[in-house]
Amino acid sequence: MISDICIRLEKYIRVSFWGLNGGLALMVITNLFPGGVLQFVDVLNNGYWHARSSEFLRTGFMLRIEWLRLPADLIFITLDVMLLLFLTGLRFISLRKANIR
Repeated sequence: MISDICIRLEKYIRVSFWGLNGGLALMVITNLFPGGVLQFVDVLNNGYWHARSSEFLRTGFMLRIEWLRLPADLIFITLDVMLLLFLTGLRFISLRKANIR
C-alpha cells in the first residue's frame, strides 16, 4: 500500500528534491557568493573590521543582494514544506496500517 503511494507521488518527491537544491543554489548565486566577494574586496581595501561592520553591511548594494535572496528562500521553504507534508503523510499511513493489524 505504501509503495503504491510512493510510486504515484514520486514526481512530487522529485520536484521537491530538485527544488530544494535549486533554492540552495539560488541562495549561493544571488547572495552568498556576491556578498562574500564584496566583503573580501573590502577586507583587502579597508581591513577585516570594516568588512564585518554594520557600516559596510548596510550599504545599498549589500541590502539589495539580501533582498535578491528572497525568491530562493521562498522556493526552498515551499518545497521543503511539501516534502515534510509528504513524509508526515507516509508516516501516518504506516502507523494506521500497523494499528489495523
